[in-house]
Amino acid sequence: IVGFFFYSRVGAQLNKAVVVFTAIVSIQFMMRNTSPIGWIPLLFIKVFQDGAFKPFFVCAVFVALPIVVGSTYLDSVYYSQGKEFEWTFTGLNFLRVNLVEGLSKYFGDHPWWFYLAVFGPAMFTVIYPFVIYASYFYTKQMIQIGKRPEIMYATFFYVFVFSVIGHKEKRFLL
Repeated sequence: IVGFFFYSRVGAQLNKAVVVFTAIVSIQFMMRNTSPIGWIPLLFIKVFQDGAFKPFFVCAVFVALPIVVGSTYLDSVYYSQGKEFEWTFTGLNFLRVNLVEGLSKYFGDHPWWFYLAVFGPAMFTVIYPFVIYASYFYTKQMIQIGKRPEIMYATFFYVFVFSVIGHKEKRFLL
């Protein structure tokens, strides 16, 4: 919610909102590597439609990079306790183990539609049809009045990306 507050204030100029938003997403990424997935389409919107490439680039160098390096250093110190110091890149380890090597299949593999047909009804129970309708109605209404339904773009992209990955858990959608 805080991220969306600052995201809505990001423009083509470098300002406090861009800096705080970049810091929030960077910290979020270092805490849980899959968290910023929903921000990807929103960043494309800000960069390609609102012309925010320059502020994001500056913040990537001066805000995100120090946060990522600092967090990586802290992870490395923690995981190297009692041993010789070794750099630990948790994000790369996550990608290698779960996506490249596919070891997540040992925890269960599900078809792409599993979130929509099984976990959606399990989470929303009897109001699930209304959630689907409300998502459709909100998106349609926002487009009709000339506004971007950015929260729905993030939600749809997040569900799409997680649907492509074989291993699914209900908690991933929470």
